[in-house]
Amino acid sequence: MRSSRRRFLSIGGVATLASLCPLGARVKTHGADPMPSDTERATAIKRDFIPNAQPRAPLSDHDFSRIEQAIDRGLEFIVQYQQNNGGFMVYNTAGEPAITCLAVMAMLARGHLPGSGPYGKRIERAIDYVLDCQHRDGMMAVKRPEGEYVALGGSRCVHYNQGIAGLMLSEVYGMTTPQRDERIKKAIEKALAYNIRSQVSDPFFDGSWGYYPPISSHHISDLSVVSWNLMFLRSVKNIGFNVPTSTVTKTMDYVHRCYCPQDGGFRYRANKPHSVDSMTGVGILMLSLGGERDSKQIKTAGEFLVANRWSGMGSQSGDYGAYYVGLAALHLGEPYWSQIYPPLMSTILQAQTPDGSWPSGYDGQRFSPVYSSSIYTLTLAVPLQLLPIYQP
Repeated sequence: MRSSRRRFLSIGGVATLASLCPLGARVKTHGADPMPSDTERATAIKRDFIPNAQPRAPLSDHDFSRIEQAIDRGLEFIVQYQQNNGGFMVYNTAGEPAITCLAVMAMLARGHLPGSGPYGKRIERAIDYVLDCQHRDGMMAVKRPEGEYVALGGSRCVHYNQGIAGLMLSEVYGMTTPQRDERIKKAIEKALAYNIRSQVSDPFFDGSWGYYPPISSHHISDLSVVSWNLMFLRSVKNIGFNVPTSTVTKTMDYVHRCYCPQDGGFRYRANKPHSVDSMTGVGILMLSLGGERDSKQIKTAGEFLVANRWSGMGSQSGDYGAYYVGLAALHLGEPYWSQIYPPLMSTILQAQTPDGSWPSGYDGQRFSPVYSSSIYTLTLAVPLQLLPIYQP
């Protein structure tokens, strides 16, 4: 069961968001699919052959060897911070369970499985911890939103936690024991219902997810938060859960509103004047998953990334920016891949410290060294394509 599930995830058994929603005239749809039975979902997960398998991204054998060795060293650093409760060390509990989920996905991205191998028990303990973090209303967060906006509090982090935790649980569903899978199934159903209810309906930010409560009417959402929640929706759809087409359609419309025609990239928020490399990576990823790989926007955004290289270690958005840009390069393909990913890879490899970690950026310094090292490990794992979100 576990090996079949991993093969299902890693060989292109991943539908794009084009099968999720109507994008104007771009995608034809007949509405949201009905919820399949447990037997139907299990059949989908157990499939041993998926046509149109995607090869690994083009890099030399030497590059792959360097990447795999760096990932292994990174994981050795990360796992030493796992706590007795299964979660990973944080300075601020507002960052949980997202930090733990990123650590789990870093292990999955190298091919490690729940319940087997050197990290199997660690992954299972982390999954159980994340499940215990869910509230009755479906919210996935240790710290619930405060009554007012708090910069490093629950109000800022809740929907990051929601999207990242939901994505991790949907990644491991079908890979664990029947008892744990049943818990994961119920948690996904509650988390999905919460996401649908919590989607922003503000006229300007309609279709997004963001800070709760917002800083002001002009600081409700950012594209980074939206991306994790959209990946969660795509992932649960792929494993058979019912995602309303209207929810995804509104989100894709918001992604389009973040496009900046003046410079060809994507903005942090729809009301920002200029694009940045990290959000341009997010925009490319979302358009690709939405079935728009041949659109003019995705091509101009690719040109923006070539001209505006990743801003690097130590910048405020450097950690997650590397991850988004790496995924964007994979989904863009050539000629963009060779101009974007190898320099990004080289910078990350050179920055790894002797203990296997990476220097903590803005969020890593405020939440946990596990965060930064997990993000850079996940970025190096992009060309391995062992996670559904790594499938172009």
